[in-house]
Order: sequence, then C-alpha cells, then structure tokens
Amino acid sequence: MTHARPVFSAAQALRFTFLPPNQAYPRRPVPRGLNIYKSKRFNFSFRPPFDSSRSTPSQEVEPPKIPTTPSPWARRDDAIRHPRVRVVNEDGSLSSPMPLRQVLRTFDPIESSLVELIPASDSYGPICRVMSKKTLRELEYARSRPAKPKKAKLIELNWAIDPNDLEIRLKQMESFLAKGKKVELILTSKPRKRRATQPEAERVLALVKERIQKIGAVQSKPMQGEILGHAQFFLESKQST
Repeated sequence: MTHARPVFSAAQALRFTFLPPNQAYPRRPVPRGLNIYKSKRFNFSFRPPFDSSRSTPSQEVEPPKIPTTPSPWARRDDAIRHPRVRVVNEDGSLSSPMPLRQVLRTFDPIESSLVELIPASDSYGPICRVMSKKTLRELEYARSRPAKPKKAKLIELNWAIDPNDLEIRLKQMESFLAKGKKVELILTSKPRKRRATQPEAERVLALVKERIQKIGAVQSKPMQGEILGHAQFFLESKQST
C-alpha cells in the first residue's frame, strides 16, 4: 500500500507556527549576474517630481524697431523668401505669423503690394507692410532726385558790437550748429555805425574764435577777409561733416 507524500513536513509546519512570515520562507540565492540591487544598470535614486512653477519660461524675443519706409532693395510680394510673415497693421500693431499666400490674398495686387520692411533673422521672421503702389512710386521718385544743398544760416556782426548783443548772436550760432545746420558768420563795419577801434575788433574776433573752438564747430573753409574789414567764417557741426 502506497502513501501520499505530505506537502509540508513537520519542520516546515513548526517554522510557519513560530517564525514571522518574512523568515518562514527561506531565501533562494540569487545568481551574481542577476543581482539587480548591485547592478549599475538600474538607478533607484530619488528624484523629486517636476514642479512647473519653478521652471524658467522661455523669454520672448522683442520685435525690432520697424522702419516707416522700406529700403530701396526691399523684397515685394512673391519675392519674399519666407513661408510665414508678420504684417504691420494700420494702427501700428504687429500681427501674429501668417502664411505668405494668405496675406497676398487680402489685398488687390493691382493697387497695393506687400513690402518686406525687416528681413527674416534667426530670432524673428520677416516683418512686412501692405503699401499702395502709388506711395512706393513716390518714394522711388523722391530717392532719385538729387538732394538740395542746405542753405547756410547767415549771422552778421559789427566789429563794434555790444558785448551783450555779441553773446546773443553767438548763442544763436551755437543753436544752429546743434541742429546740424551750416552757418556763415560775417564780421563787418556797418555804415552809419560807430567804427570800432583795433583793440575792440581784436577782442570780438578772439571771442568768436574761442566760442567756435569751445562748441567744437568745424570750419569748412578758412576765414576769409581781414580784421576791421569784411571777414567771413564758414562753419559746420561735426555731425554733419
């Protein structure tokens, strides 16, 4: 007569009775190659959860300064080499990037044209404006005309001028030069006026030269004439030269 082998032995029954569960089951040895706790392949270091409030948002690139008129070599319409553009509205605001083909369908190509004011860069796309072709023709005509020479502001002084009047005229000369205008300063003897003496004329001439040097004006031509006669100074500011 055969007997069935019991599933648990008496020793195992005693272990389950008197030992805690974590010690009742004997640990099986883990092969050295499969020891995940010592393997460098697994990293169980603690990582805090991502906090979106501490993340640094990407800084928005400020739009560049938009010129009021396009350059002579600005691209127009289909010649713009970018699929998306930003358009300057009538109130001066800047639109969001829009497809170029969509913008070209918003105006009459016979009357207006899309002009590129600022070409595309690494940080910003092209900025354009819809302008009438009549305005563009007027700009081209104005550029083609030669610039008119600026007329010099004329200041005339008497050799026997009063010191207070001389200071007023010199401040006027300084104001013209600060605005970028040319000045022609004339020292002469006026008829029916008191004729200055040699020391008075030398003092006036010295004060004029001192003020010219002080404000940093440039003489486009050497002084012409002579003392107590008709003397001329041709002055310009450093910015206009």
